[in-house]
Amino acid sequence: MRKMSNSPPPPSPPPPPTRTKVLFNIPADQFLTPLPLVDEIESSLDIIKTLFGRRVVRVREKFVVKYGPDVQPIDGENMVFARQHLESLTPRVIVPRLLAIYQKYGPMSQTVTYIVAEYCPGHQLDTIWDKMPKSERLDAVGLLHDAVKLIRSIPAPDYFGSLGKTKINDEYFGPEDSRVATSGPFSTEEELIQAIMLRYREVGGRRLANRANYFGHMLPQLLKGNGKSIFTHGDLQRKNILVGPGGEIVIVDWALSGWYPIWWEYAISTICCGLWKDDWYSYIPKILSQEFPNQYLWLDTLRTELWS
Repeated sequence: MRKMSNSPPPPSPPPPPTRTKVLFNIPADQFLTPLPLVDEIESSLDIIKTLFGRRVVRVREKFVVKYGPDVQPIDGENMVFARQHLESLTPRVIVPRLLAIYQKYGPMSQTVTYIVAEYCPGHQLDTIWDKMPKSERLDAVGLLHDAVKLIRSIPAPDYFGSLGKTKINDEYFGPEDSRVATSGPFSTEEELIQAIMLRYREVGGRRLANRANYFGHMLPQLLKGNGKSIFTHGDLQRKNILVGPGGEIVIVDWALSGWYPIWWEYAISTICCGLWKDDWYSYIPKILSQEFPNQYLWLDTLRTELWS
């Protein structure tokens, strides 16, 4: 008979180590306050916003950090690009200054990205809109109009996609592991529209197969714009616009920005009106100078059928 051992079981192996890489760091002589590192960021209790796979926190008085597994370095790269091109509107229109980008690589191959930016005081436009007199609304909308006009004047490249001729990150386009090539970049507007339809077929499956056949025939003509790409914020809703103490506006969350068709900003901004509880929708044309109701209606139809 085998003798049973009374010795305790061996200790569990230690968890795999994590490592952090600095992808971008502002030179020390350009920002004299030491930047927060990962441990300080993750221990911050001053939480501004928590979303799926993302968290935004304030660290000390000078920093705001977005981090999580769903945060991508392109968010910070877009901030730098937009800030450079909107510099002439400072200090009335502000894009927060990017200070650092970190990535932490942990167990299970999960990567967490940290976007460290300079904190800009202000209130989200959606939280104060109802209390703002019309004159202040028009002031804010006028500044947004100037900002959009300026970034739309940036000479366009020969593609539709994110900066550096990379994939589009919006949900209307497939993830990197999609079975079909739906994330771009695209050479033409027609290719972009076809990618939306491929995404619709992939997500809708057999349930929406017949509608996909119909949409595939009609939408290339109904969505078509002028065939040119323009730089676009991609999520220009009030929660991403702050009104500062002096009436200046701060535009945040550039994660979805890139080179899109001329109608994209209008369609997405109108979709983001949500429950249409106030008159924000009537100010969107004042910001963008153009309306694209057909593109809005059809894009909203696709979104509703797939994700609502």
